[in-house]
Parts: sequence; structure tokens; C-alpha cells
Amino acid sequence: MIRITASSLLKHMAIIVSVLLIASALALAAPTYDANSKAYAASYSVASEYDGLPLSTITNCVAFAKYKVPSMPSMGNTTATKQANINSYTPQVGAIAIYGYNHVSYVESISGNTIVTLNGGFVGNDGNFTGHIERISGTAAELNIVGYWVPSGGQTPAVNNPNGCLDHVYGGDGMIKVSGWAFDRDDEYANIRVDVYVGGPAGTGEHPGNTVAKNVRSDVNSVMKVKGNHGFEASFVTSKRGTVKVYVYAINIGSGSNVLIGTKDVTITNPSYGYLDSASDAGGAVHLTGWAFDKDHPNTSIDVHVYIGGPAGVGECHVIKANKARDDVNRTMGITGSHGFDATVKTNKRGTVQVYAYGISLDGAPLNNNRQLINVKTVTVTNPVQVTKQANPIVAKAKQSTVTFKYAKVKNATQSVLLSRLITVSKAKGTVTYAKKSGNSKISVRNGKLYVKKGLKKGTYAVKVSVTAKGNSSYKAGTKVVSFKVRVK
Repeated sequence: MIRITASSLLKHMAIIVSVLLIASALALAAPTYDANSKAYAASYSVASEYDGLPLSTITNCVAFAKYKVPSMPSMGNTTATKQANINSYTPQVGAIAIYGYNHVSYVESISGNTIVTLNGGFVGNDGNFTGHIERISGTAAELNIVGYWVPSGGQTPAVNNPNGCLDHVYGGDGMIKVSGWAFDRDDEYANIRVDVYVGGPAGTGEHPGNTVAKNVRSDVNSVMKVKGNHGFEASFVTSKRGTVKVYVYAINIGSGSNVLIGTKDVTITNPSYGYLDSASDAGGAVHLTGWAFDKDHPNTSIDVHVYIGGPAGVGECHVIKANKARDDVNRTMGITGSHGFDATVKTNKRGTVQVYAYGISLDGAPLNNNRQLINVKTVTVTNPVQVTKQANPIVAKAKQSTVTFKYAKVKNATQSVLLSRLITVSKAKGTVTYAKKSGNSKISVRNGKLYVKKGLKKGTYAVKVSVTAKGNSSYKAGTKVVSFKVRVK
């Protein structure tokens, strides 16, 4: 028989109450955390070097953060009380990361956009504390970090880098489509620029263009505690093909630097109904080759609209015809007709510009809805080559000093003679033409002949004839004056 005295009962009750109070305190202080969200992090592992800490520190995110940074203020037990302590939006080693849910962590290291954090108070999938400090890394967006508390007296960042996330990238026929969000806390109402690179990062990849983060994203505003519209979604033409990596950057405003907000692999296929094979400099012009056809009328030639210096509606527009033979295209696409183009178009643009080509269907509409059919190429347009032409070496001489017409014939009708019988021309560069320079009004020169008009009186008349060689790409035009006399007797 077990005998329990009053004093021992009180002692055991005190122990039970103490245990309940500790458990209650731990339940209040430790945030609930969905362990599945770790799947979005770049990596996570157990930081076993902290296994010797008291369990009350390991199982409480605030307690562990306080252990790492004793000067940390009270973070409270709610998401709101923790976020109220944010004093920076740029990560720094030694800072306390504050999340979009009820959690804080210690920033251990930073590499590029990857933040490595040490985390206490994690609950596993079974609903129990893991019993370890977790080392988790990823971008701020992946980890759902919304800001930082930087220790007073530390190096509080004076800059705010942009924040954002690349949600999706899709590949298509010669194009990509990107979507996500981006903002800069230097002006949370501003719609910042987002730059896209394909096949490599900024500086090495192809830069098909940029867009502006201006679409409504209420989810971003709610989690990141910002105002304004910061979503983006845009399509771009690219010359890249196959599986390539797409890099997307949020462009900084105010203090800070541009930030890579995401990379994703995507597969880009060849366009189905056309392709701009090449665009090359032709000195004040661009030489274009390629092919295009209308899938609804595959045997009929169509127009191609070329825009130099920007896409449709922005660039300088030129219209060419895809009507040259391309047997390779016909064999591959199983069509007949002529669908190639090989043309040179003059342009006022100079320097490095982008050339956009669009196939136009026979009903006047683009061959696909977003006008991004054929391709876009980059070309550096130089000034036309200035050729210094040489003087025309034309030589012209009269074969005889006087040409005679009988008055009996002139009296009744206009008379004529070929100038080639009167003038010898040699070494001329270009087409030769004749014109009367001076002489009696009844004597004329036209169509390579000298005419004496009916009724010209008897006499001798001085005549001068200009002989002009038009010239060519190497020689200027040149003129010689030949003098001779016309006698009517």
C-alpha cells in the first residue's frame, strides 16, 4: 500500500505545475512552421554544432536568435510583433531575418542572392520539434524573408536593393514568356524595370528586351507588406534555340544595385512559318535573308514587314516580298511556291540596332497573334562607303570642220544627219548623249541627230554640240564641246 503524505503531494503537484508552465511557455514562444516549405529552399541541413545548447534554446526561434545576437529586442509571439522590428530590407551577416510568417532566424552568410540562415524552433512533418538547429539557404523570396533587424551600432545598410521573384518562364516558337514580381523599397509605389537575358547572365546572354513590373499582385503586397502594383508578364522574341537558361533582373532605383531575381531553364523551338536567317550591314543599309509563308495559303508568296531599331510600331518599317525560290523550305515544310527573301533596304539608323521581321498573311494579319513570328537579329549599321570617282576620260572630236546641206532639199523639207557621222567619240565611261550648245535656232540636236529645219537660208552657220558621257560607279560624268560649221548652199 502506497502512502502519500500531504507534504509529498504538494511537492509532486509543484513539479507537475512547473512542467506544465514550461510546456506552455514553449508553446507560446515557438512559432508554428510548415516543414514542407523547406522544399522551396535551395538547401537545408542540421547544424549539429549547436546540439549542445539547451533544448529550450533549440526549440525556440526567438531564443536561438537572442543567443546569437544578445542585443536583439523582444520579438513577441506573433508575426506582426516580429515584423514591427524590421529596420532594413538588405541582408547582412549577423542580422536577424524576419519572415512573412511567425518566425525569425540568424543570417550566417551571404553569397550573391543566396542567404544562409540558422533557425531554431522547427517542427517536423510529425508535428514535433526536430530537436536541432536547422541551416537553411535560398533567396529572400524562396525563404519568405520580408525584412531584417540589424543590431544597433552595426553596419546598417544605407541602401535598398530591389526584391522580386521569377515565377514562371515558358518557351515557344522563337520566343519566351516570363512572369513574376519585383519592387524596390526606395519607392514602393514605383513600377520598376525588369531586364531579361537568354542563354547567359547580363553581359553575356542575349538581351531580347525588358518589361515593367506594373500588374496587380495582391499576394505580393500582402506577404511583403508593400503598396502599389508589382507584377510582370511579358513575351520576347529570341534567336536562341534549344534548352537554354533565362536570367531575369530587377533594375534598381535610388540606392542599391540591380538584383538577379531568378533563373529558369526553358526550351525554345524554331518558328513554324518563317525565319529571318540573317541581317547584315550594307553601309547605310541592311541586307536581309530568310523565308516566310502563310499556313492558310502555303503555295502563295507573302509580304514580310521589317522593322529596324525596334519592334512593330516603334522601329523604322520596310516591306519586302518573300517570293524567291527556297527549295529547302519547300522540302522541309511540304509546300510549293516561292517563299524566300533576299533584299537590301536602306535605313537612316546607324550603330547597333535590332531588326524585327514579321510575316504578313494574305488577309493582312500577322501570322500569329503576338506578332512575334520570324526572328529578331542585331546588326551594326555603318555609314555608306564614299567612293571617290575619277574624271571621265571621254574624248570627242569633229570628223570634219564643215557639214554641207543642199539648199534645194532644205527649201522643201527638214534635213538630218547622224551625229556619229560628224563627231568621233572615244574612251567615254557611261552612256553618251548629245545636246546643242549654241547655233542658229533652225539648227537643232536631238535623239543622236543634227537637224536643219526646212527654210533655213543659204549660208554658213557655226554650231557647238555638247557630248556627255554619263559616268558610272568609278567615273564621274564628263562633257566635251565639239565645234563645226553647217553650210547650206
